[in-house]
Amino acid sequence: MTITVTLENHSRERLWSGPPYPVLFASHWRGGEFEGDRTRLTQCVAPGAVHRQGMTIVAPAHPGRYEVELTLVQEGHFWMDTTAEPLVERISIEVTENGKATFDLHRAALFVPFTVLRNAPLAELGFVTDTRPGMLVFLEDARYLPALLEQERIGAVLTTPELAQRVPGHLGLATSDAPRLDFTKLHNYLAANTCFYGDPFATEVNVGADVHPQAFVAASDVRIGPGATIGPNAAILEGSVIAAGAVIEAGAVIGARGFQTTRVGGELVEMIHAGTVSIGEGALVMANAVVARGVFHTATRIGPQARIGNQAFVSHHVTIGACAFIGHGAVINGNVTVGDGAWIGPGATISNDLVVGAGARVSLGATVIRSVAEREHVTGAIAVPHRKALRRAAERR
Repeated sequence: MTITVTLENHSRERLWSGPPYPVLFASHWRGGEFEGDRTRLTQCVAPGAVHRQGMTIVAPAHPGRYEVELTLVQEGHFWMDTTAEPLVERISIEVTENGKATFDLHRAALFVPFTVLRNAPLAELGFVTDTRPGMLVFLEDARYLPALLEQERIGAVLTTPELAQRVPGHLGLATSDAPRLDFTKLHNYLAANTCFYGDPFATEVNVGADVHPQAFVAASDVRIGPGATIGPNAAILEGSVIAAGAVIEAGAVIGARGFQTTRVGGELVEMIHAGTVSIGEGALVMANAVVARGVFHTATRIGPQARIGNQAFVSHHVTIGACAFIGHGAVINGNVTVGDGAWIGPGATISNDLVVGAGARVSLGATVIRSVAEREHVTGAIAVPHRKALRRAAERR
């Protein structure tokens, strides 16, 4: 597996993995008494610099709880955990039969204290309206109980003591006085401190990609394909995959955070976006546009040859179809699907959880609050069928 490590160079020497005596990340397993794989530094780390990247570690073959020591080694010279001032970080890892630690409500309650009434395995976190299997969801308002009962893929529910008796018996169940807040805190803990949302990896930039020297590319969890172009001051953040031939123009941000704030009383908590962004082959993201990554195990997808206009915003878990056009300054809110070849006009706003069908057309400045059928044309401050809006305009004359 791969973990993300941060290296701060407080020495007077440059650290790098070049010949003749490369400096490498390395590990020792205590309890297994064997060395792990070496991992090259992805860049030279100058004195005073801070570097972050992925590090590969290979788990012991037999299940059990182990302690792994992370350090550096200069091949042919010494291990840096044996120096007068040892450089070493120790972490505890549980290895199971399938190489992955099981996760359930009981383990989740160790991170955020809630009361478990019926244990259940957890494969995912999500909202009641999501459709991913094995989800833990929260329920704090009886109005959403019908939606929960209709959703077959939910595995467990975090709710209030008052609503607990209304949750079906086949679902895992936990209670909390503030289920929304505790759900958010659990998600944030898993995203920030565990590999629940995926193992990190060192960033991979294909040799055929053209990355401007003033662009920012995160040191981990990014893949940039052959022929891709990244413009000046563009930011490619963690969780971003840029396919072959895609173009990210000046100042665009890929992998940003969308609005997902939990408000409980006077407390505001931002949900970490732990998903991904996929930019398809030949897609174009124009200057200063922003594409947010998914919140859970979800991806925001920009299809092949799609066009995202200047200063447009595409929020989390949105899917933009192949050859679809998103006009300058348009806003596409969360969980929206825009079909192949659709056209969203400049300054238009698409509300969340909608579908804009293939070949549909949304006029400039329109506000869309319902799904749009294939090849339908809508317009207006509150979007209505285009011909109806024209008739209304004619009647006012």
